[in-house]
Amino acid sequence: MKTSWEKVKAKSGGEFETPYNETTLENYLLEILDELKSGSYKPDPVRQYIRARNDTGKEQKISILTFRDKIVQQALVNLLNPLFEPEFLDCSYAYRRGRSALMAADKVQEYIRCGNVWVLETDIASFFESVDHNVLIEQLQNKIDDSRIIELIAAYLTAPQFCAMSFSSTEEGISIGGIISPVLSNIYLQPLDREMVQGGYQYLRYSDDLVVFGSQKEEMQQALHLVKTSLKKLLLNINKFKTAIRHASEGFVFIGFRFDENGRGPAVKAIDALYQNIAVIGQRNSDSTSKLKEMEMMLLGWQNYYGTLNWMVPSDYPVLVALVRLAVSGGNKCWAEKLLAQQSNMLGGNAELCCYLAQEWLSLGWVEEALAELGRALAFDSHCQAAKLELAKVLAVSGKSLEQIADQLMLLAIEPQYSAGYYVLSEIFLEAGLYKHAQSAHAQAVSLESKGKPTIVRAHLPCNRRI
Repeated sequence: MKTSWEKVKAKSGGEFETPYNETTLENYLLEILDELKSGSYKPDPVRQYIRARNDTGKEQKISILTFRDKIVQQALVNLLNPLFEPEFLDCSYAYRRGRSALMAADKVQEYIRCGNVWVLETDIASFFESVDHNVLIEQLQNKIDDSRIIELIAAYLTAPQFCAMSFSSTEEGISIGGIISPVLSNIYLQPLDREMVQGGYQYLRYSDDLVVFGSQKEEMQQALHLVKTSLKKLLLNINKFKTAIRHASEGFVFIGFRFDENGRGPAVKAIDALYQNIAVIGQRNSDSTSKLKEMEMMLLGWQNYYGTLNWMVPSDYPVLVALVRLAVSGGNKCWAEKLLAQQSNMLGGNAELCCYLAQEWLSLGWVEEALAELGRALAFDSHCQAAKLELAKVLAVSGKSLEQIADQLMLLAIEPQYSAGYYVLSEIFLEAGLYKHAQSAHAQAVSLESKGKPTIVRAHLPCNRRI
C-alpha cells in the first residue's frame, strides 16, 4: 500500500495533501489493507463534475476519487499491469509504460512513407460511458483467479456517483478520471486489437481513437467492416460522424496532429486550444510571476509534443516573455531575434515582465536591447527598484549617473522615435565614462534623424503612457 501511495503522490506532482503525518499515514494504510484482505472494503461514492470535451464541445463527466480510493485503485493497477501488459499488442499506444502518442505519430508517418496512403480514421462512440460491465468482468476473470479482486473492481465499476447535488447508480461504463480506468480500457479493447492485427491490417489505436492504413481504398472499406463487427461483439459502435476513408494527400487528424504525405503538424483544434489556454492563464487573478511560470510550463509541454512554436506571434507581453524564455533556453537565437522584432507596441506589459525580458536579452549578450527593456520597466513604474538595480549591475554606475540614465531610458521608452533623446543619453553615457554605450546611443540618434524623425523631445510626457 505504501508503494501505491507513493505513486499517487508522484502523479500529483508532489502537491497531493493529506491530513496524515508519517506515523498516522502508515496506520491508515494498514487499516485499508486489512479491509481489502477481509473483503470488507467498500469504495466511496465518486464525486463528478461536468466539462465540455475539447474536440466536440459535448459534455462529459469527470470523476474525482477520494484519498483512499486513489490508493486502492493504484494498488489494483500495480496488480493488473504485469498480468495484462505482456498480452497487449504493439498497435496499442495509450496508457502504457514505454509507449506514447509521439511514438504512435511516428508510426503513422512510417506507414504513409511505405506507401500505405489510404487511411481509415474513426473512434468509438462514447466509449468510456458504454463499456459493458459483464463483458469486462468476464475478460478479467479469464486472467484473475482471486474473487476478491474481481469483486473489488466490480464495486468500483458500480460505485454511486455524486454530481449536481444528487446521487446516481452506474450500470455501464468506466469513469473518466479513475486511476484504474486506463488499464481497464486497454483490457476491454484487446479483442478489437487482436482481430485487426490478425486481419493483416496496418492498424493503430490510441485509447478510443483508431486509424488503419493500406494501399487501396477497397482495403479500407473491408477494414471498416471488420472494425464494426469487432466492436459489435464488445457491445460498442463506431462514431459515424468521425469516421472517414480518405487518401493521405487530403490530410487527416489523429492524436492532435494533422498528417498528410508531407509529414505532420498541429491540428487546427490543437492550435485553437493553445490560444484558449493562453487566454485562461492571462485571466487568472494571480501575480505576473505565477502567470509567467504557468504560461511557460504550458507552452513547453505544447512544444515538446507538437514541435517548435517559432511560428507563433505573441499576443501580449506575458506570452512574449514566455516564448523568449523558451527560445533562449533552447539556444534558438534566430527565434529570439524574431520575437524581438515583434515586440513593438505590445500590450499587457508591466515593470516585472520587462525586467524578466531584460534578463533574457542580457543572457544573449544583447546589452542595448536589455537597457531599452529596463527603460520600459521604468516607464511602467518609475520607482521600480529591480530595474534600477539591474541597470547599476549592467553599467557599473550609481548615484547621479544612474538616476540620469534611468530617467533618460524611461523617456525613450515612452517616446522611442525622438532622436534628441538619444543625443542626450549619449552625453550622459560620455560623462559616466561609458563610451561604447555613448557611441551606440549616438548612432541611434543619427539613424532616427536620417529617417526624418523629430530632434526635439516633447515636454510633459506621461510616464504611465501605454507602450
